[in-house]
Amino acid sequence: MSNDPYGQHLPRTQHIPGPYGPPAHPHGAPPMYGPPAQFQPPAPKKVRPLVIVAAVVGGLVLLCTIGAGIAASSDSGKPSATVVAPGASVKGRATPGKAAKKPSAKEPFNAAVGSTITATDGDGNTIEATLRSVRSVTKTCTSFDDGPKSGFYVIVDVLVVQTAGAGSVNPLDFTFVAADGTSSDELAGSFSGCAEPGLDSANLRTGQKRAGKMAFDATSRAGTLEWAPGGIGADTVGSWKTT
Repeated sequence: MSNDPYGQHLPRTQHIPGPYGPPAHPHGAPPMYGPPAQFQPPAPKKVRPLVIVAAVVGGLVLLCTIGAGIAASSDSGKPSATVVAPGASVKGRATPGKAAKKPSAKEPFNAAVGSTITATDGDGNTIEATLRSVRSVTKTCTSFDDGPKSGFYVIVDVLVVQTAGAGSVNPLDFTFVAADGTSSDELAGSFSGCAEPGLDSANLRTGQKRAGKMAFDATSRAGTLEWAPGGIGADTVGSWKTT
């Protein structure tokens, strides 16, 4: 007689399904255990050649635009000049942002004696110079000088006016270039005694002017008088042709 209180004895090899034992499997199939599934990383996206070309072209266009802006910015500080021929009224002289009225030369170089050249820098400072007369001598005008070493003293009479802003005038702003290409500054003829009253150096403000003469030791009277306002190393903004 069995001692099993429930009147039934279960074989030891039988498993009871439920939460207290291994899960039952249909048809007695054993559980399938194995390594977890392997996940592959997504394949990298392919960049189309057209996208690369578009990006390169866009970069080049941007660089060119920036370069043009820098170039425009670097050039804004350089002086520009216009010229008014002799006989033109004061109203016909060029002002910043406006072209000079006729009669005037197309370029402020090789202007006629009596012409007014106007120079304006990037800050709006405007100065003008007029070559009023030219003459030459072949000997000194004082006993303290030995005379021109190159053959002539070319004597010029200049008027300089600061029409806007601030600026300066200096005899060394002017250089005489003879017909053969040789050049000279005012220092070579400063003791000739032929340039009286002389052109003095000065800082100028709006409305101020200076006038005077300069003598250049040159090989001939024919040539050009060049003007580079702003001191040593400044750019030449214009010139007058002498005969």
